[in-house]
This record gives sequence, C-alpha cells and structure tokens, in this order.
Amino acid sequence: MRLVLMLLLWASAALAQPEAPLVARLSQDRVEVSTTFDGASILVFGSTAQPIGPGGAEILIVTTGPQQPFTVRRRVRVLGMWFNGPSARFAAVPA
Repeated sequence: MRLVLMLLLWASAALAQPEAPLVARLSQDRVEVSTTFDGASILVFGSTAQPIGPGGAEILIVTTGPQQPFTVRRRVRVLGMWFNGPSARFAAVPA
C-alpha cells in the first residue's frame, strides 16, 4: 500500500511543471452586444518562451462579461395563473 502511495506521489510531482509565462493580447477589448448583434470575431495572439501543455499548443480561452448583481425568481402556479415566487439575489455574476 505504501509503495502504491509513494508511486502516486512521485508521478504527480513529476507531472507538476512550472507554468511557462504567456504574453497574450486581443484584437479588441470590448464587444458590444445589443438587439442587432449577429456575432463578432476576436483575434487572440501571443507568445510563450516554452511549449504549453503536453502537445505544445493547448490553450484554453475563457470569456466573461463584467460582474453585476442578478436576481433569479421561481415561478409558482396559483389557481391556474403563474406568479413570481421566492427569489435569490447574487451579488457578482458575469454578464
């Protein structure tokens, strides 16, 4: 049992590599979304001193909007009609 645990710890330590510094930029910082929005293209470019990931080209890009308060409400049915029921308010939700 100890041997298996030691092998697992050794393997996880071998896989833990320091992150290579990544310098990235966007072609535009902001995309306005309105009622006439039909899509946008954003060019992401950058460089790194060392390959990232086991394949050398694995990058994950996450986009979020500004954080703002948001309220969700449960709809309840009373005598065949729908009304707003209990609600929950979240302080910082990405738009």
